[in-house]
Formats: sequence, C-alpha cells, structure tokens
Amino acid sequence: MKILLIEDDKDIIEYITIALEMGHKDISLFTSMDGKRGLEILETQQPDLVMLDLMLPDMDGFNLLKSIKLSSNTPVIIITARASEIDIVKGLMLGADEYIIKPFGQMEIIARIMAVVRSHKSNALDDIIRGDIRFNAFKSTISFYDKVISLSRTEALIINELFNKDEQVTTYEEIGQALWGESYPGMQNAIRVYIMRLRTKLSQASSGKVLIRTKPGIGYYLSLNS
Repeated sequence: MKILLIEDDKDIIEYITIALEMGHKDISLFTSMDGKRGLEILETQQPDLVMLDLMLPDMDGFNLLKSIKLSSNTPVIIITARASEIDIVKGLMLGADEYIIKPFGQMEIIARIMAVVRSHKSNALDDIIRGDIRFNAFKSTISFYDKVISLSRTEALIINELFNKDEQVTTYEEIGQALWGESYPGMQNAIRVYIMRLRTKLSQASSGKVLIRTKPGIGYYLSLNS
C-alpha cells in the first residue's frame, strides 16, 4: 500500500514514519513538505491514501484538498492542529474521509489509516443502479448494458449527486458544494457546461433513456425512461 504524507513539520513526518515502520512493512510512504510537490507525487505514484496537513508553506490545505478530490478518488485524512468545529466541518464537507487533530498517538493514527482504507475499498465495490444504468463512483464510469462511458472526476461528482437524489431535484447549491465546497458568482454557468457534457454522455450510454432535465432557476434531476 502507498501512502502520501503532505506535511511541513519534520518531527511529525518522523513520528508517522516510525509508526508505520513498527508494524506495517508493506506500506510505502511518500512525503512532501509542500502542496505543489504533493500534487506531483499524487499524479506519479497514485497512492492509496493521502495524509494532509492544512497549514502548508505554499498553499492553503483546504484548497489542496479540493484539488485532490477533483482529480482523484484517493481517500484523504486531514492531520492538523486546527481544532475548531468550523475547520472540522469544512474539511469533511470538502471530501476528507477523516479529520485528526494533533497531537495524536501512533497506534491511533495507524488504526484510523486502516479504517479509512477498509471503508474506501468496500465502497469501491458498490454501484449505484437506477433502472438499467449503473454508476460506479470509484471508477468514474456509467454503464448501460454493454456500453461503458468514462467520466471526468468533476462529472462523476455531479452524477453522484443526481443519482443519490434519484428523480428529485438537485439544486445548483448542492452541486456547487459537491464540486467546490461552496457557492460563488458564476457558479451556475460553470455547472451548465458540465451538465451539457453529461447529457451527451448519458444519451450515448443509454440511447436517450436516461436524461438530465432542468428545473429552471433551481437545478437538475434525472429522468429515467424505460
């Protein structure tokens, strides 16, 4: 198993390294002391888990978390001294799988790593099924009988929101939270571009039987035609 640790404190890096070496020789640990290098390692090594400090020298940890979640399905554990409820909620809303406050014990960090990895592997096996169409969030694919369509990470996040709502409306705000963790001016225009692409892909996969319909001024919903 590969783990990427993005942390600028050398003592914490050594502390976690020792913890992993004590009982988990099968783990390869990659480290970065800044966000930019961390993203490079994420792309080249494709780790099974990312451990992320929020206070990095070159970028905000929350922004780095957004980048990780938009480009990969890799689970993320936040490790930080920032203990406010606002920070914890924000981290989890942006897609972190776990939020651990420093200081922490070595046995605790190992247990939490293993729990997140187990959960991620279990969730990866589950397809969301609506009618005759299947969506796999881990693989970022939609399949309709023998047709399989690949999705970008952003498209997969939107589809996940729509599929979980079934045929109920998913609002612009809900999609914005899933993609960026917040709403911002011009967000609806960006979402419309992604929806246009998704409509084309869904039409190709399902021969027009699965459509994304618009609720003007509110959002979108799935329409399943048997």
